[in-house]
Amino acid sequence: MSVAGPRPDRTRARRGGTRARRGGTGAGTDLGRTTLLAATLILPLGGLAPLLRQGEGLAGAAATTLMILTTGWLLRRLGLTVARSIVLLIVLVTASGAVLTVGWAAAHGIPPGDAVSALGEDAVATIVSQSYPVRPGAGLAALLVAGSALVAVVGELLVVGARIPAAVALLQIALLLPGILITGVTPWPWVLSSALALLLLLAAAGDGRPEGERTRSRTSPGRLLATLGAATALVLVAGALTSVLPGSRSGTPLAGQGGGSAVSPLIVLGQDLRRGDAVELLEMRSTAEQLPYLWTAVLDEATPTGWREGSDGRRTDADSPVQNPVPGLAAGTPSTPVETEVRITGLRGAALPVPYPAVAVSPAQEGWTWDADALTLGAGAGGVQEGAYAVRSLDVDAAGAGQGAGSTELAPDDESRAVPEDVPPAVVEAARSAVGDADGALEVGRALQDFFRSGDFSYSESAPVAEGYDGDSARMIEAFLAARSGYCVHYASAMALMARLEGVPARIAVGFLPGSEGRESEDGWRVVTSHDAHAWPELYVDGVGWTPFEPTPSTGSSPVAEPSTAATPGAAEETPSAAPSASAAPSSTPAESASARPEDGVPGTEGAAVDPVAIPVALLAVVAALVVVAPASLRLLQRHRRRRRGGAGPAWAELEAVAVDLGLPVGVSDTHSVLAERWDSGPAGPAHAVAVAADAEAFAPRAGGRRSADADAEVWALAAEASRALRRRASLGAVLRARVLPSSLFRRGRTRRAGDVAPPS
Repeated sequence: MSVAGPRPDRTRARRGGTRARRGGTGAGTDLGRTTLLAATLILPLGGLAPLLRQGEGLAGAAATTLMILTTGWLLRRLGLTVARSIVLLIVLVTASGAVLTVGWAAAHGIPPGDAVSALGEDAVATIVSQSYPVRPGAGLAALLVAGSALVAVVGELLVVGARIPAAVALLQIALLLPGILITGVTPWPWVLSSALALLLLLAAAGDGRPEGERTRSRTSPGRLLATLGAATALVLVAGALTSVLPGSRSGTPLAGQGGGSAVSPLIVLGQDLRRGDAVELLEMRSTAEQLPYLWTAVLDEATPTGWREGSDGRRTDADSPVQNPVPGLAAGTPSTPVETEVRITGLRGAALPVPYPAVAVSPAQEGWTWDADALTLGAGAGGVQEGAYAVRSLDVDAAGAGQGAGSTELAPDDESRAVPEDVPPAVVEAARSAVGDADGALEVGRALQDFFRSGDFSYSESAPVAEGYDGDSARMIEAFLAARSGYCVHYASAMALMARLEGVPARIAVGFLPGSEGRESEDGWRVVTSHDAHAWPELYVDGVGWTPFEPTPSTGSSPVAEPSTAATPGAAEETPSAAPSASAAPSSTPAESASARPEDGVPGTEGAAVDPVAIPVALLAVVAALVVVAPASLRLLQRHRRRRRGGAGPAWAELEAVAVDLGLPVGVSDTHSVLAERWDSGPAGPAHAVAVAADAEAFAPRAGGRRSADADAEVWALAAEASRALRRRASLGAVLRARVLPSSLFRRGRTRRAGDVAPPS
């Protein structure tokens, strides 16, 4: 084969190779691409917002992503090649993470060697002990930052290094996946905005290519279809994941999201109860005759999708007694002071468990605050940490309240009576039937409590999951009332809604049962675990304030009234005092709290809930797997694209890439013939034939003709033969390294230029 035509301009080619190696055509183009990549990776972080209290931790994750991508851009502007800039970026990120981790360990008195494990344990403890939205501690915050750093580096590798920006859609899916898996709801605003950012990134990706390819790529229908396809795939995958998840609530982006909750802690409470192994959270002891329940949150907003925490109330420092300690408590209502000690062992979160109504805590730590309306105790920015504290609360005698105890006089605009729109008629009718002629908040509460504990309802943690009504919305409550089987979430949400339908202010308290009898230590401390998580309704009784009730069968005894004589066997074993108080809430059953007993009634449903510990572990495993397989997959895609183009130029580029992957030297100034002589075992070998054909195709194209399929097949067969010869002569380690981490992906010189520019047709 002969080569005709003018000699190639090596100076021009060398400049082009230098430009390609530097990763772009100019600072403006590269900066624009970096900006779009940052938007593409930061927007999906919004899908994690429902899992984090007030989105805490997302700002740090977004800042980390932006900082890493900006650093990569600056390194390229300083003249580093793309490969070297990415390697240096990885080194800088790793070193920065190590320095920050060691600094955190030193500040907390932790040996540097134990810092990573301590952060990991803290992250797991936060996930296990909190219902979403969680308040991330140091461990979970570090996990968010580390995950964002990993995603940013991989995104830099895909877009700047391998120039396959469509693969960024996989990273977006990985970021959106946890929120969809845990809540069962697709965050459509974030999905669609992420897809739009991906479209813009893909549309602009051609700007960083060499001039010849850039012109061709902008007019390629295939590239346009690939761009639209990648963004469409992102949207479809997000929707498909939601539709197949247990308890999914969303339909299309325009459909209303009825049913369960996206951020309610009640759903995760159910998952905690169904988890096989209990995690010790705290220990407690009290001067009360019966150990009190512990409050951590109050859900006072009834929405179409379920119960939510309303806006934070007035907050005061915890180092002084609560002002106006008990909302609604009349001066003449009998009450007795109670001292309760709490020792935190494994609990992590934003709120410290306290009895209700709490009026003082000691010793109060810096940053602790009271919610003056809910009387819950906030742990401040640092979250709940190990330690002990004592709480003074009141043992209020609701049954001994004054003459006006049955009224429900609150401000006319009080939201505690509000009910969501479109409450099913069956729920309204059930409330009327259960309440009957009861008059006043206290009597309405007793009637509803007796309705649920009369023996017609049963306790089950698995039936709601199996039958599809594991939620706290009005529709889920309708299904629960029909099935008459559920756990504390269903009883609490149903009773609170039914009380509001009867005009009685109501809300839901979330916290813990006081553990099971028999779990006391020698010094009288009772152990409370994650299986003691509980929810119960509170009704506002004039003269008493917010008064707890216990509608869940087989769970303790009633705080204000004994159940009817037809109570379930588990409940009948408890005998409340003659005038039980509102504060000294019931103890659990002697054997074990009902919340701690998984039901066996529906086989195969024990694992139906999404394990919150498994989600971040699975996410990290997926991202790690992507990091491992991404280079090989991208190299395979590159080989396929070259083969589909056909021609001698792409065939030579593929042969050159194989040599680079195997670690063979390929200089920018080396001609095709020089490389062919170096690779062939003898003269006129297959590599030489491919080199001659590539030169002829590039510099002496046939006028007016198209290359034949036979010619393409022949030159690609020669390239494959030469590639096999190179692999046979290489060591096993070099071959394996070429398969797993092909270095040609990071080479910005002649391999990319020769292989990615389509030959003239």
